[in-house]
Amino acid sequence: MSSKREQRHVKNPGKKGFLPQVAALPFRIDEKGQVEVLLITTRRTKRYIFPKGWRMRGRSDAEAAAQEAREEAGVIGTVSKHPIGQYYYWKELTRVSIKIRVSVYTLAVSEQLLQWPERDQRSRIWVHPDRAAAMISDSALIPLIKEL
Repeated sequence: MSSKREQRHVKNPGKKGFLPQVAALPFRIDEKGQVEVLLITTRRTKRYIFPKGWRMRGRSDAEAAAQEAREEAGVIGTVSKHPIGQYYYWKELTRVSIKIRVSVYTLAVSEQLLQWPERDQRSRIWVHPDRAAAMISDSALIPLIKEL
């Protein structure tokens, strides 16, 4: 059964035919000076993705992306003010599929939490960008990973 939040979004996909979401691309520099990105699993299918979610009232899209990273991946850091790119996907709801446009913001991770809201629902893994590109479930994210 879809949530009230999903039902509300299904009723109003906007003039452009898609709904906006935001995502964080968490990254850090490892001890060798190499970039690593953080992937998390989806709750249901356990595919690898970046933290993402709906826009939040009273927050900029960048702030919402940082909040999603804290809730879903347990990381805190400095989020970019502008997205590094976008991608589209189809979200399957109970009775309908809707097109989603996701704006992706980088998040330079400064803290990794031991406890966070979705800790028991997801796994997280730090990997180098080439490995992340091979693991990620949505190929539209590969160019964004390689930009790092």
